[in-house]
Amino acid sequence: MQDEEKLYQHFAESMTTGYACYKILVNEKGEVIDYECTYANPAFGKLLGFAADTLVGKRISEIYSSAVVSELKIMNRYNEVLRGTGEDQYEYFSEVLKKWYHVAVFSPEKDFIATIFTDITALKKAEEEKHKFESQILQTQKLESLGLLAGGIAHDFNNLLMAILGHAELSLLDLSPASPVRPSIEEIIKVSHRAADLTRQLLAYSGKAHCIIQALDLRDVVKEMIHMLEVSISKKVALKFNFAPMIPVINADPEQIVQIIMNLVINASEAIGNINGVISITIGSLMCDHAYLSEIMLGEEIEEGQYVYLEVADTGCGMDKDTIKKIFDPFFSTKFTGRGLGMAAVMGIVRSHHGAIKVYSEPGIGTTVKVLFPSVGQFAKIENKELMPFGSIKNNAIVLLVDDEQIIRSVGKSMLQRLGFQVLTAADGKEALEILTAHRDEIECVILDLTMPNMDGAETFSQIRQIKKDVPIIMSSGYNEQDVIDRFAGKGLTMFIQKPYQMKTLAKKLKEILK
Repeated sequence: MQDEEKLYQHFAESMTTGYACYKILVNEKGEVIDYECTYANPAFGKLLGFAADTLVGKRISEIYSSAVVSELKIMNRYNEVLRGTGEDQYEYFSEVLKKWYHVAVFSPEKDFIATIFTDITALKKAEEEKHKFESQILQTQKLESLGLLAGGIAHDFNNLLMAILGHAELSLLDLSPASPVRPSIEEIIKVSHRAADLTRQLLAYSGKAHCIIQALDLRDVVKEMIHMLEVSISKKVALKFNFAPMIPVINADPEQIVQIIMNLVINASEAIGNINGVISITIGSLMCDHAYLSEIMLGEEIEEGQYVYLEVADTGCGMDKDTIKKIFDPFFSTKFTGRGLGMAAVMGIVRSHHGAIKVYSEPGIGTTVKVLFPSVGQFAKIENKELMPFGSIKNNAIVLLVDDEQIIRSVGKSMLQRLGFQVLTAADGKEALEILTAHRDEIECVILDLTMPNMDGAETFSQIRQIKKDVPIIMSSGYNEQDVIDRFAGKGLTMFIQKPYQMKTLAKKLKEILK
């Protein structure tokens, strides 16, 4: 008998799977209240991150966290085995060790429970990779099938449009300017051109759109679109821009890049809806390896290396995982009726540029869409032009320029830099207060727009005075100067400057303040 026990112990200690045995603990009523470990082999301790000999004498409630005991219903499982079910099996993921285990439970003798733990982490990862690969194959096949369909429709549709537009324009040539049917034919031509835009989107989705490829600095494309973006979104939505100081150029069709940006920004605005929100447009570059690219849409088709990214983030309603899977389908929409190709066209353009897309979203939080374009190696730099000295203005003083209009911030910043100042900019009152708080001892003057959404110039002025009472404030507005001065009489307004102002006017005002 002793030899059998030694053989049994030797066998248990040689196992690569974890083995442990427990005896029941009962209360005065004979009810099972816990299980106490009587034996654990070295593999068991190694798998769970314990020294096996330290487990003997410990209770289940001590070995596992209360969350695990509750979630897996360990006590109930063990009790069921003791009551005669014979055995039980379940899978368990350790949050601490980040490993998956298969657990087999049986009763070797009365009032005892034994468990066998097997590490199945590698198997789980293999299953996950297989599922991911199958999903990528299905997605690629779906995109290719829909692309062929879209391309075929666009080709036939373009032929029909050519006939419609051709006959309509020929008809106009035969009509007198006073003809009563002329407005109707002109409307046909107008609507046909809109239909032609739709075919261009179809071709973009299919990856067969006509491209004019050239070297682009993605920042320049966005800068030229700022006004167009501002008028295309809700007035309650603020646009914020974050451009890396130096990025590689990309080879791309500028018109198609504009289409991507417009679609992403309009979608972001619609996701925010009729409430205050923020859309952030970020441009930068990063090195992408195969591990990173494997996690993003279309990434498995492109090579690792340096990429330029365009990231559009919003504070809108967000999406769940099921919705994210559908957003690139043609005519899919979360609204009652679809609006067109939108994100499907974005996908087609990105594919044709050998790029990739990553979508991050969470319901109630917002959405971030990151589009990657392969770089062509050379870098585009933001040039620092020589600053123009101006008399006795205090050199290198830091000025905070606050204005909700991007074009004003841009030109104002350029003027101030030419005059020898360092410039911080804010798109609204809230951002201005955050910047002033962070740079309280550095900012020596504030140029503040009077009319802004969310927090206007008057409220911002009052808050600035509480943060830094003596900082000079120049109020900027298109309104009458006297009206503004009267409005702020006795409140500590330093100066007023009328929009639109020239650099020499701005220099004169600042020279008076910063002597």
